[in-house]
Amino acid sequence: MKPEVEEMVDLLRRCFPDSWINYFNDFIAHRGANRHYGAACCKLGQCETEEDVIAAALEMLTIDCCKSAPFETPEANRNFRRYMLKGMNKLLGKAFTEKQYLGIYTCIGNGINHQLTIDFIRSGYDLKVLWDSRTERFISMDKLLADLNKLEYRARSYDQMRGGNDVLRRLLPKLIAEQPVVEIHKNSKGGGSG
Repeated sequence: MKPEVEEMVDLLRRCFPDSWINYFNDFIAHRGANRHYGAACCKLGQCETEEDVIAAALEMLTIDCCKSAPFETPEANRNFRRYMLKGMNKLLGKAFTEKQYLGIYTCIGNGINHQLTIDFIRSGYDLKVLWDSRTERFISMDKLLADLNKLEYRARSYDQMRGGNDVLRRLLPKLIAEQPVVEIHKNSKGGGSG
């Protein structure tokens, strides 16, 4: 690794004190969560610059700041999300909320739009950059977060009553289909409608 990348990886490790790097050069932000289903992990093997490391963290770790549930109890999941939120905010030098990380994950999570991730980094983490300029649509984060909490409650209730493990697989498509879409209109400086 280049020295600048090594410095950024050291910063990552300081931001996430329970982290480690495995044999495959994957950064594991939380040992307990990764043991359950591979959460809190991003690949560093192809990172050549500081920006690449931050992009990998934004694309792969933001889900863990807002909606991952790798543990069996809601309290353990909340503590995990707080740990990830604190670490990401320290890394970025920001104070984003869980709702804002949900918006970030929705737009760039899992590397769905790497160029948008780079634009977001270069803008100084300006959330306005994440608006989809083609459709000018943005998911209502309050509604999505409420539905995810409702889904977690339904899953726990179902598991307690029926002992099933497939509730998430069955309920998630329904919740996604129910998501409202809020249109955002940008104001133009010329006074006309844009």
